[in-house]
Amino acid sequence: MDIVCFRAFKNTEISIKDFRMILDKLFSHSDIIFCRSFTVHSILQKHLKDVPFPEEFFRPLAYPYVDYQKGKNTTLCVTEASCQGVLDDLREKSAN
Repeated sequence: MDIVCFRAFKNTEISIKDFRMILDKLFSHSDIIFCRSFTVHSILQKHLKDVPFPEEFFRPLAYPYVDYQKGKNTTLCVTEASCQGVLDDLREKSAN
């Protein structure tokens, strides 16, 4: 299971259309359209201590880069899927 967190503050505003666009981009390479689903929950900041932050996760940066966080160590890398996408784009450009 993956956890995606959006932080909101007292003055945070986003339209349903914009939020849906974020979710569509976030899950664009998944198979949620094939009977997979996701659930959206909210949690108050004071209760975050009850949901520990994962020790290991990826933090997206400017495409195709991600930070791989493991404990206090951070490694800049490119995911396999992003690398394949970049290679495909380069092949397509060179073919034209």
